[in-house]
Amino acid sequence: MIILINMTRLRKTIALRNDELTQEICQKEIALRQLKQKTHLDSVTQSLNRAGLQKFLTHIIHNKDQGVLVALGIINYKQILNVFGFTTSETVLIEFTNRISKLIPNATGMSRLDCGTFSLFLKNISIEHATILFTNNIANFEMIIDTESGPIQIQCAIGLMHTNDLPKTAYLIEKTQTYSSDSPSSGHILNQQQVNKFLHHLIHILNLAQAKPSTKIATYKNYLGSEHLKVSTLRTEMIEALVRDEFSLRYQPQFNLDGTSILGIETLIRWCKSSQHCISTQQVVDELEQSGNIISVGAWVLLQACQQASKWLENEPTLLKTISVNASARQIIDGVLVRQVTDALKITGLPAHFLEIELTESILIKNEINALETLTTLKEMGVKIALDDFGKGYASIDYLRKFHFDTIKIDQSFTNQIDSNTDHITILCAILDFLQSLQYKNIIIEGVDSDFKLKKLRELNYPLVIQGYVFSKPLKPSEFEHLAYRNLSLNQKNLNVI
Repeated sequence: MIILINMTRLRKTIALRNDELTQEICQKEIALRQLKQKTHLDSVTQSLNRAGLQKFLTHIIHNKDQGVLVALGIINYKQILNVFGFTTSETVLIEFTNRISKLIPNATGMSRLDCGTFSLFLKNISIEHATILFTNNIANFEMIIDTESGPIQIQCAIGLMHTNDLPKTAYLIEKTQTYSSDSPSSGHILNQQQVNKFLHHLIHILNLAQAKPSTKIATYKNYLGSEHLKVSTLRTEMIEALVRDEFSLRYQPQFNLDGTSILGIETLIRWCKSSQHCISTQQVVDELEQSGNIISVGAWVLLQACQQASKWLENEPTLLKTISVNASARQIIDGVLVRQVTDALKITGLPAHFLEIELTESILIKNEINALETLTTLKEMGVKIALDDFGKGYASIDYLRKFHFDTIKIDQSFTNQIDSNTDHITILCAILDFLQSLQYKNIIIEGVDSDFKLKKLRELNYPLVIQGYVFSKPLKPSEFEHLAYRNLSLNQKNLNVI
């Protein structure tokens, strides 16, 4: 009897504990869902944040929903933040969010991308109807918002893009990852790529709208014919090119006046988008500067150039005298150039005196103190320094007083018209006389592309170094080796004859 009573109590205790555990699990699951939901919400406006928007758009793409994605930007948000502070600016954000909900009640996926930029999705609507809708409401979006700091006028811009405009191409796949088309993750990856592409274009469309003060609204159609798309496309392709190793280096030899000796080579970067289409060094560098990728690419160029030079010298010590690499303004301003040069020399074992760093006057002007400190440190390491495009600006002479360069490269504008304008010859002679008076011996003339120009330069009777197509175009490593070994062989034969 006692045993029966104890068993009954035990069953009741176990049943009660099971109920408690079930309730505890349910509470934890609810808390977990709430936590996950919060991670996708903006803390200020309680609309979706960027992560939440990406999840929402991934769902739209997966379901093949049709409609218009809208980006709304408070053009003067940063000004509001700087003048009135965080509390007032957050009030503006909250009120603007409420205003969007009231004016566009059928919108879904309301989100805050960053600062004063919002987005929403309108399902089953054409781009034409969406344009009319927001054109009619632009004044309402820009109505004054009352805050504790007083009334604040809002300035707004709107970008519109239909899901039919979404490019079908993948945005970016890491080269180390492969996805099978029938893999469970492949659909998710491709959807995520399309989401990134969608947002990438939408932000550029919004930027285009901000540049149109008359309408303050832009669509994908406007974007297609704009400079924004060209820049956007080029930058996207350049990111993909970095992943796919489409960048390569070319080496342009520098000769003495009679073309018998190679005195140095300049390293030039090329981006070959296809076997038939290569983008030149200046275009690549300009875009890398603008996109912020110049730091990592600059380090790669330095390392590759030093590795190649070290390999050449190991095979034939007399093959190379100097290899020059161009430095960018960003490498100097960010203070990374010395470390990048140090790392490249250490990894490759290239003696410092074989490396020459080229920089232009414009780089010195942007941050003179940092630049001169960097150049001094590099010189102390044994690295040579070249001033490129000399004579192009007005400050070059002043920098010759502040720093003694190993090499001066005369801007090719002085040789471009040497065959048609005698004044250019007179000016060039004056520059050469001035440089010789300062004991500069290594003077390179760039852009020499014809026999006539070479003849004119020889007639000046200065000990110049020539770089240009008249002697050689920029070469692949194997092409340079062939030229350099042939040059050495000819010089050896001439010595034997003597």
